[in-house]
Amino acid sequence: MAEKIYRVKTRSFLIVISSLLILTGILFLTSLSIGSSMISIYDIIRESLRLSSSENDILNQILSLRISRTLASYLTGLLLGLAGVLIQTMTRNPLADPYLLGLSTTALAFLSLAILLVPDLMIYRYNMIYVSFLGALVGYALTTLLSRLGGGGSYSLILSGVAVSFLFGGLSHILLYIAQSKLRIYYIYLLMGSSSTVLLNDVWYLVYVFLISFTTSIVVHRFLNAYVYGDDYAKLLGFRIDLLRNIVIALIAVATASTISIVGIVGFIGLASPHIARFLVGQDHLFL
Repeated sequence: MAEKIYRVKTRSFLIVISSLLILTGILFLTSLSIGSSMISIYDIIRESLRLSSSENDILNQILSLRISRTLASYLTGLLLGLAGVLIQTMTRNPLADPYLLGLSTTALAFLSLAILLVPDLMIYRYNMIYVSFLGALVGYALTTLLSRLGGGGSYSLILSGVAVSFLFGGLSHILLYIAQSKLRIYYIYLLMGSSSTVLLNDVWYLVYVFLISFTTSIVVHRFLNAYVYGDDYAKLLGFRIDLLRNIVIALIAVATASTISIVGIVGFIGLASPHIARFLVGQDHLFL
């Protein structure tokens, strides 16, 4: 009986994934075609299938920029959705997400301070990701600490996260405006969330982070399924709670940090995506 149920769930999951991949492909082509210069989907497909170099260099350059930005946007959504699932599981709170709990703004505040203090090092994306990762960890720790001081309930967690988010969000605004006026470099896009500055190398950073985060989350999915029901239940099943919890928190932080460093703050995705995914494929973290 259990095997039959699992087969039905797997078949439903494959149908959902196939449908979403087709929809993603359509939206991807549509995104490439829309812009200041409209390009027909036929021309996009023709240029993509062309084996030799195209005579239309301008079209190739436009497509190159749009492909990088579209892929970055897609990967940002994947990473924030994954971070949202993990953080809602870790906090056992359906309203938790990296933005509401202050991880995004603390990551950006640390990044803004680093840009202002050591701008020469911050021209490299991997340095930006490292600094943002540290900031996201600090944000998670602060929110958790404030929540425990406030009683540790679901409402306390969200209110603590909002407080941390507003505090470090304000600091980020101040620091980035100072950095931009001092360095004459456009950094304000980090406050709004934009893929306009994304290059192909940036996309590869997001790909690497996603592959690591996604693979690790699949490996620990049994722990996540057990952790939802409480620490005692997970311990009863033999999981090393502290180690696995720290691994998952690190995944949340690195997923958040990579998106902050490349496209800036993007809200709501980390909150809504997990609920949409649960509606489509259920509660099992293997499918989520």
